[in-house]
Amino acid sequence: MRQRIVKETDARVKLMHDVLAGCEALKVNAWEDALASRVRSLRVVEERLIWRSLCLLSTIEALIFFAPGVATFLVLVTRHYLPEGQANPLQIEEAYAVLGFVTPPGAGSGGRPLKTLFGFERVHVKAGETVSVYLYPALTEFAPADADGTRRALAGRYTLSFGVK
Repeated sequence: MRQRIVKETDARVKLMHDVLAGCEALKVNAWEDALASRVRSLRVVEERLIWRSLCLLSTIEALIFFAPGVATFLVLVTRHYLPEGQANPLQIEEAYAVLGFVTPPGAGSGGRPLKTLFGFERVHVKAGETVSVYLYPALTEFAPADADGTRRALAGRYTLSFGVK
């Protein structure tokens, strides 16, 4: 669409350039009225293309603005009119990632990490349902490697924490 507008604008500007370059010949031959109507017709075509382009752009912007509300309305209406005893009712389901972390003694000092992720599991939970998740840290989580790569168990208190994302 924009290329067509530019093409029409270029045709009008070229004609105006030619008119200004040969204005003496126009006056001598009395071609002003003919040229004015030609410029007007080119401008009408150009304005029509610009108007169509603006209408299309406005429609697209309006759709972008109203689409989320319309989609929400349609989902709610669909949910309302689904039969109660339907074999496959619409169900709400959410997915969660359950994360397990271990915090070693002296975390954050001597090159020890603040926390280490020891396991995770993605679970899908339907509305009104309860799901159990079992995460087990490996024994290596309690014996981190030192600078030379040797694993040694650290004395002290370890803390296990869990998070849901």
